[in-house]
Amino acid sequence: MRISLSVAVICLISAPLHAQETDSMFEIDPLTIDVGVLLNCKADVPTYNTFALSLDDAKQGYRARGWKKVESGNPFLAQYQLPKPIDVMDRFTTQTIVFSSSAIMAVIDLKDPTELAKSMGIDDYVSFPGKFMGQRVVSENATDDTELEMRFTTKVAQSVSTVSSHPGKTLLGCSYQIVTEDLPAKK
Repeated sequence: MRISLSVAVICLISAPLHAQETDSMFEIDPLTIDVGVLLNCKADVPTYNTFALSLDDAKQGYRARGWKKVESGNPFLAQYQLPKPIDVMDRFTTQTIVFSSSAIMAVIDLKDPTELAKSMGIDDYVSFPGKFMGQRVVSENATDDTELEMRFTTKVAQSVSTVSSHPGKTLLGCSYQIVTEDLPAKK
């Protein structure tokens, strides 16, 4: 049985909290995490989770970064307007980013991402007209916990997609996941 954990549970597993040692609930100061590093798949899962969980924090969230939360038109995406453009994969700049449950993506002006994805080694794995969704695994590591009889797999993947709530745009970024599964029964 494979289960994708929510960001909150993931953070508890991968980045222990030390609230008693600091007035912050985060082990890593979220304000020191570079959004470009996250978008470019150059962070690890605990760093992404710390960042994502901090977004609504009064002192370390999007307001402290000068971001403006805006309506995305999509119930599965939280969207933010940045105060200045950022670089995305040395190819694009944007001031708009979105978050899904496990990904951060730049909203870029590109109607058809097929050629971009091909140049990045990403295949389209959703096949119907007007929709593109693909990803390429950057890193994947599995750890077995025999006491819990679970395998924890962390996966970082470059993502390219289109979504109907953002016509004429492409979402380009990175997903950060921890997937759990039961260890096979011993014979």
